[in-house]
Amino acid sequence: MTAACDRLAASAGEIWVPVPGWHGYYEVSSHGRVKSVARTIPHRTAKQIRVRERILKPTTVDDGYLLVTLRRPNERRTVKVHTLVMEAFAGPRPAGSAVCHNNGDPADNRVANLRYDTPAANNRDTVAHGRNPNANKIRCVAGHALTADNVYRQRGRRECRTCRNEASRRYRARRAAA
Repeated sequence: MTAACDRLAASAGEIWVPVPGWHGYYEVSSHGRVKSVARTIPHRTAKQIRVRERILKPTTVDDGYLLVTLRRPNERRTVKVHTLVMEAFAGPRPAGSAVCHNNGDPADNRVANLRYDTPAANNRDTVAHGRNPNANKIRCVAGHALTADNVYRQRGRRECRTCRNEASRRYRARRAAA
């Protein structure tokens, strides 16, 4: 990262704070970026090596979340960026809560876009933002259309009424034959 980019980021209101538990190694920004801190470390072949400050390039997982790997002597940890941002800016995660993205974009890790909430609220968000794969299905496994008149809810899930009726008919036929 060049000095010009650093100045641009600083002028845009980006705030950098140490990653909890990794003070002196990594910092996270209010814009959802993670950087390694400039430091000198012991090395097996040389006395010491100077590590430059640099922005880490996150890895994108299949579900769209961003991961970074944090390293220090005898330790390596891969963690989601949104978790680092919330722990640094909002404190530790309360028991039984999840980190939720307000706009539904798992790659948008700005502090303003994140909050702690219940897992149930996080699931409702995925449906509301159109990211829940089951809520977007228009056909059941057997190929029947999941229309309003062909769907009923059981234990919070959408079930195909046609498949359920066919299964009931088969069950009654087996019971009658026995």
